Amino acid sequence: MLLHRLRLQNYKQYVELDLEFREGLVGIIGRNGSGKSTLLDAVLYCLYGREETGKLFVRSSFADPKDTVVLELEFFIGENLYRARREFRGKTLTPTAELYKNDVLIAKTTNAVNVEVAKVLHMGRDAFKRSVFSGQKELDELTKATREERRKLVRRMLGLERLDEIQVAINADARDVRNRILGQMKMQLSLAEKTQIEADIAVGEERLTQLNKILEQERDKFKALNTQHQQVRERFEKAERLQNHYNELAKNIEQVKERVQQLTHQSTLLEQKITQLQTLNQHLEAQRSVFEAYQAAKKELEALEGEHQKFINHKVRTQRLADSREELERTRQNLASRLSGVEKLPAVAAALEEKRRQLEHIQASIEVALEQYSRVKGELTAVQGRLQERTHQLNQLRALGRQGTCPTCLQPLLDGYERALKQLEGELHQLEGERLQSIQGQLRLIEAEGKTLRAQEQTLKGEEAQLQTEKLQLEEDLRQKEALEKECKRLEEHIAAEEAILRAVGQFRFDEARYEALKSRVKAGEKDYLEFTKNEAHIQRELPHTVRTQQETQQRLAEAQKQLEEITAQQQAVGYDPVEYEAARNDLTSFAEQLHEQTERVQQAEQACFEQKALIQQARERLQRDAALQEQIREQEMEITMLEKLSALIGQFKAEILLRVGPGISREASELFNRITRGRYESIRVNDDFDFSIADGGIYYPIERFSGGEVDLANLCLRIAITKAILDLTGAASQMVGFLVFDEVLGSQDEERRIEIMLAFNYLKEQFRQIYIVSHIESLKDFFPNILEVSAGANGSTVAWR
Repeated sequence: MLLHRLRLQNYKQYVELDLEFREGLVGIIGRNGSGKSTLLDAVLYCLYGREETGKLFVRSSFADPKDTVVLELEFFIGENLYRARREFRGKTLTPTAELYKNDVLIAKTTNAVNVEVAKVLHMGRDAFKRSVFSGQKELDELTKATREERRKLVRRMLGLERLDEIQVAINADARDVRNRILGQMKMQLSLAEKTQIEADIAVGEERLTQLNKILEQERDKFKALNTQHQQVRERFEKAERLQNHYNELAKNIEQVKERVQQLTHQSTLLEQKITQLQTLNQHLEAQRSVFEAYQAAKKELEALEGEHQKFINHKVRTQRLADSREELERTRQNLASRLSGVEKLPAVAAALEEKRRQLEHIQASIEVALEQYSRVKGELTAVQGRLQERTHQLNQLRALGRQGTCPTCLQPLLDGYERALKQLEGELHQLEGERLQSIQGQLRLIEAEGKTLRAQEQTLKGEEAQLQTEKLQLEEDLRQKEALEKECKRLEEHIAAEEAILRAVGQFRFDEARYEALKSRVKAGEKDYLEFTKNEAHIQRELPHTVRTQQETQQRLAEAQKQLEEITAQQQAVGYDPVEYEAARNDLTSFAEQLHEQTERVQQAEQACFEQKALIQQARERLQRDAALQEQIREQEMEITMLEKLSALIGQFKAEILLRVGPGISREASELFNRITRGRYESIRVNDDFDFSIADGGIYYPIERFSGGEVDLANLCLRIAITKAILDLTGAASQMVGFLVFDEVLGSQDEERRIEIMLAFNYLKEQFRQIYIVSHIESLKDFFPNILEVSAGANGSTVAWR
């Protein structure tokens, strides 16, 4: 596997990055916090999709909260080019993932890409990180640890801890199954219990046979009794039908009798009503001559109504004409009063427009002053931030002292202390004495100018409001003038029309006294006349109708009397005998009680059979449950055997790994160490407890016997050997993993040891096509044929090949 290209967008320190990886020995150089390790984090995240700090911190602080975060890595495996792309979208950082092989999509979604990458590389995230990456202080971690710590460390690097967890889980499952079997065995039936249950079943079946015979006997009795009951029921139903028919006819007789009575009463009332109507008609005929004179007076009044309305209209028009003349005079006076102020409107409008132009000019000046104030305020904040940062650095440097150690490179400060102290004090003086005072002076000038402009703005706004009010009033007077002119014209036209109508009508004469006298006479006789006409109409309507109704009632009465005679004859012919009906009903009641008692005896026999069957079924179910429980125990015993075999196999597998890994690590480390030291030391040996020894003159000595530089070289060789062992175990060696990464492994070394380790890295170029060394030490640049320089700026981190 070789890294080809890395693209980042809005990821941590990087707003935009497009990095093409180079082969050979590469130094990734930059200050602490510049973003060197972030490049390695991005490679790991593109492959396996997991961030150590969680996804909440992946978006760059330089990006908008809704900007998309993009990570894309291209790498070769053999001749095939793979491209892993991951994105985080929206404020919630919703993740997406895609994996391409030679530009063909082979996996989509986060889980699918993670699985496919592990399959392609033949290793998961932990194995990849343990084998390819070497972090800070990891080189001497193996040799400085105790024997037990070293065993745990190597087991963790080889991935055996996961096998330990699996073996513990398998053993726990086996214990759980054993405990479950013990509980189930307590629930099993004993041999005596099984024998007793089988005997109970045999006795129960014999008892069930007897109960079935009793049930058949009771059912036969029920059938015989039920046959007799049906015969008695038929006799009763026949008598009941005769009774129902007899009672129905009796009910009809009562209804017809009631109808005869109603019709007789109705006929009597109709005779009385006819007599009353004839008497009222005679009385009305005697009054007819009086009301004929009233009708003549009413017709004369109706003829005068038209003349009276014309008289009223003439009177109303005359009064309305006088009112219109008065309103016209008032409107003319109002129009004259408004004409005097309208002439000032153009001058007031021009003055208002001038005030608005002056106000806009002042407001534009205020906007310019505000922009200047914001810009200078931002400069002041930036200078204060830098001043605070320099003060903190100066205090931190003074606290370390001349003999202190640099927290970044772990080297003594010495002469660099005075130089750095002088530089920080000079920067602090420059910020306090010059730049800060200049910016504060600019702020005071801008604030004074702003206050003056605000005062002018308020004055102009007041004058503008006064002119606006005056202009609105004059415009309203102008609108009222036009409306009043229209109203005058309308009134003049109305007066002319009314005068024309009155001239056309001329003088009008009407005898209002005669009209009022006639009106009073008609009104006085109106009530009696209405009563007369009402009674006359009532007689004309009711008398013929009442006579017809009386004739129809007499006819219906005769029909009802005839129907009563016919129904009475039918009732006498039914043949109903009350004594026979009572005897049949008593016999039916007696048989019903006997049938009910026999039904209960049949139900009791059925219940006894059902209960006996239930007891037999319960006993059989107990035997079935016991047999099923026995089968479960047998299956679980087989499961325990399988789990024990699996646990033993895992133990053997771990032992086999350790047996294979030890010699392999010794062989790889020895070959590399011998070559780096140019044959000065023959080999490195790793025993079963992972104690390390170096051969010197054919004799193996503990690693603690040798100098620091030799130990560091040995640690490097051991780390490379362990890496190859991990790759071999995961099957990734066949995929030619061609790169290694070492993160800050040179920070604690002196100059001589760094040179030796760098020479060792040069030897490794023959085995690994890409070796990346991350360091903040600027002096190491000369040792690398390729330098990737990482810098942090105001807009995020950037990289450049040197």
